[in-house]
Amino acid sequence: GVSSYSDSPQKAGKSLEPCLNWAQNEIPAEQHSQTPLYLGATASMRQLNLTHPILSDSLLAALTGTLKSSPFNFQGAQILPSPEEEALNWVAVNYVLENFFK
Repeated sequence: GVSSYSDSPQKAGKSLEPCLNWAQNEIPAEQHSQTPLYLGATASMRQLNLTHPILSDSLLAALTGTLKSSPFNFQGAQILPSPEEEALNWVAVNYVLENFFK
């Protein structure tokens, strides 16, 4: 996870570039500026924030810089509380299983 970059926050931002490049290829260019982009950091960042809040803030700032420079409509980066992470995981699993379409 991104918390593994706590010793070099700028590498955390760069680690997102392959994913952003993939998204730019998959989403039609005319829709890039209309496509919302969020980053929700999870458990390891919650832990880092408890033990080293300054490092956690540096990581979020580096990630924010990378995401803001993308062509997408960046909406923010935050550390998700556990219940919100669990809810988003439930949505993701059910989406992949196509449970919303049956």
